[in-house]
Amino acid sequence: MKSISVHFLTLILSFVLFTACKKTVEGEKNAFDRNVQTLNQMSAKYPGFSDVMKEELSKAKQIFESASSISDEKARIEKMSEANSVFYNGISGLLTRYETNVNNLQSSIRNIGNKSIDANERQGLRVDMAINNAQNTMNNANTRLMNARPTDYASALAVVNQSLQEIDMQYDNLRRIEQSLDKSNKAQNNQDSLKNNQNTGGGNNTDNTPKVEMVKCKYCALSYDKLTNKTCPGCGAVN
Repeated sequence: MKSISVHFLTLILSFVLFTACKKTVEGEKNAFDRNVQTLNQMSAKYPGFSDVMKEELSKAKQIFESASSISDEKARIEKMSEANSVFYNGISGLLTRYETNVNNLQSSIRNIGNKSIDANERQGLRVDMAINNAQNTMNNANTRLMNARPTDYASALAVVNQSLQEIDMQYDNLRRIEQSLDKSNKAQNNQDSLKNNQNTGGGNNTDNTPKVEMVKCKYCALSYDKLTNKTCPGCGAVN
């Protein structure tokens, strides 16, 4: 009986997920309206790209309107989806992703700023330099996009992709620093917990208490657990 209930619930969940992901006429119509609104917002914010995005909008509308003459519902949905892909893969979609990635980069800067970082680790991982580089990159990318006046899709694509790649590179660098600091803090907390357990009469280390062997990297000064990391999480050096 239990196995039947589990099987039934699995079928229900599969059906819900299928219907939730299934494309519909209404869903594609709503997506199209949102994409038009987003394109208008991007055009207002980055006026130099407005002419290119007008062409993008015209192309998407032409495809979308042609879907109304298709009687087969599945084919009509696919045509509407094709119209939406013009936005997703176009300049308005790339600018939207650019803004999302900038927000992620700013969030990473805040996260690092809120961490308690040892002075040696800060210097070894070049935290301040990384943050300054990220902020300068954001400023330069924003200035580039605000001042750009591309005359065709190819030149618009080149400018936006350059800014996207620069932001992504800075984000990847800060995420690496974040992860290194998190590993260092976790290892330090495990060591502190082990010492506290021993000092309060916890006895010898048990299987429930993680073994820790903290070392400080000779190259970047990051503290890490040598038992769980063969190389330094910060710079990859072998100590």
